[in-house]
Amino acid sequence: MKTITFFYLCCFVTLFAQTSSAQTYYYDNTQSIEGDDYEVSFDNAVSKNDYCKMATKVTNNSLDFIMIETKETVYKNGTVEQNHPKKKTFIVSPGKKKSYTMVFDGNGGYDYNVQNFSIDFGGLYLIPSDGEKVKAPKFNLPASDNEIEAGDFVIKLKKLKKETKETIATFEVMYKGREIGLVHPSNLVAVFTGRGGAGYANDNKNAASEVLERGDKCTVKAVFHISAKDGDMQFVPMQIIWKDTFQTTKKEKLDRATIDFQLGRKK
Repeated sequence: MKTITFFYLCCFVTLFAQTSSAQTYYYDNTQSIEGDDYEVSFDNAVSKNDYCKMATKVTNNSLDFIMIETKETVYKNGTVEQNHPKKKTFIVSPGKKKSYTMVFDGNGGYDYNVQNFSIDFGGLYLIPSDGEKVKAPKFNLPASDNEIEAGDFVIKLKKLKKETKETIATFEVMYKGREIGLVHPSNLVAVFTGRGGAGYANDNKNAASEVLERGDKCTVKAVFHISAKDGDMQFVPMQIIWKDTFQTTKKEKLDRATIDFQLGRKK
């Protein structure tokens, strides 16, 4: 009889533990973080015993870039204080938005099913979009050397298509400096070697600016369409003039903010 009673007691404890672990807590939507030129909002905050997550959206209303370093955000619930466990870096371009899911998990045996908690939101940086210009040597097409350096930037030609009506040059750019590297592909132009002039603009409509930290790489695609009366691009040597394509700047840390979450309803 005692054996049977003990068996049912064990079953009850196991079932209770599983039910408690599976229970989902839902939290009321809370206020946003508002700066002069940006906003961070949160939605659908939810937790179970072993994790807490929420939708996060960063809106950049400035003319500069915003960087988010997730590792600097801290979850607190009175007994638990935990930095975001996954180190990710997001860049939000001027006038754009970035949405992602912020997740704190229970690898350390934490219990996230609580009545309230707070998020100490840090890791927000402003990156000026206009930095210190870096002078770069002209690049010959066809190439006399497939790799050049401009300050802390290494530029390698990866692919070249040179035809009568269209020239496409694809480069890999790596930043090896200790600050922040900016790459603005829309600034570069092409000229026919020895002719000078204002040059022909990069026709690549997807030539978005890039933000690079030390060791980061990006692809720069330069596309040129030149009237046949000006010359046949297939046979006439050309040069890329980089102008202000490569720049360096420093990130500026924005103020931290604490957001509180209260239990709304639970199932």
